[in-house]
Amino acid sequence: GAGVAAYLVAGMLVSLLALLAGLWVVHRLATLELGDADARLTVALVALFPTAYAFSAVYTESLFLALSAGALYAGRLGRWRWAGVLAALASATRSTGVLLVVPLALLYLYGPRADRPGPPAVRSRLRTRHAVGRDAAWLALAPIGLVGYLGYLAATTGDPTAPFGVGRLWYRHFAGPFGGVWEGAVAAVAGARQLASGSRAHVYFAPAAGDPFFVAVHNLGDFAFLIFAGVAIVGGLRRLPVAYGAWGLCAIAIPLSFPVGPEPLASLPRYLAVAFPVHMWLAGWTRRHRLTAPVVIASTIGLVVLTAGFAAWWWIA
Repeated sequence: GAGVAAYLVAGMLVSLLALLAGLWVVHRLATLELGDADARLTVALVALFPTAYAFSAVYTESLFLALSAGALYAGRLGRWRWAGVLAALASATRSTGVLLVVPLALLYLYGPRADRPGPPAVRSRLRTRHAVGRDAAWLALAPIGLVGYLGYLAATTGDPTAPFGVGRLWYRHFAGPFGGVWEGAVAAVAGARQLASGSRAHVYFAPAAGDPFFVAVHNLGDFAFLIFAGVAIVGGLRRLPVAYGAWGLCAIAIPLSFPVGPEPLASLPRYLAVAFPVHMWLAGWTRRHRLTAPVVIASTIGLVVLTAGFAAWWWIA
């Protein structure tokens, strides 16, 4: 009815406005670390990522991008009160936001941070550059948003654990820290065997809804995104301040630890869309190797294909 349509329009409007805010903050962060040219390319790569269709849907992607990037930007500027508040809002938006305490703590201890510029040289990479002060207490706000959301659910539904239990309906299970990497690799091999067999009569992986060839393509595609993520995170840890690579890893830690039975890496490509350090590294890498045009074109084609599937109500995670 009209009420549902109004909620849909309002949700899309919030997503689009949050996307604009998120892209602006990502540009500011990337400018500080990479310069203006790579910053502009970073924004383009975020906006044209194959799963960027989610930024215009009534999903949490756009809002989480704005809040998570905003928290790191505030920390980068040394505004720790705002960093803590934005991290809390991010954890209220998506439980992954709790892990923002990791990159924020690394920024606080190792920099770079505008409130304490020009740190002295250190003898060891493990030795912290900045002493802990009272302003570090603001980082403890990160989990408050999630706690507040669970409290809201307790008051309105009587079940504060609903977000965790609902994962079982999607066949999510805890496979240990990053256990989904192994399960995703196994599913990718099974998917390749399924396609190579040319037959739908025998299914080589855990049964799932839909055509087994379609599921096989999903598993192979998800694993390709995982390989890209691994390369980008390692590259980011080498080329960017450690806080950024750490956030790239934290941003995908939950889906990699709670895989889905039939499609272990389901939703990983969407999680990568908001892992902006991945795109920061990719921007620098493509420019150094003069591959900007091919990468942007390939990403745009992927976005068009997945958006068409999403609009046609296909299962696109």
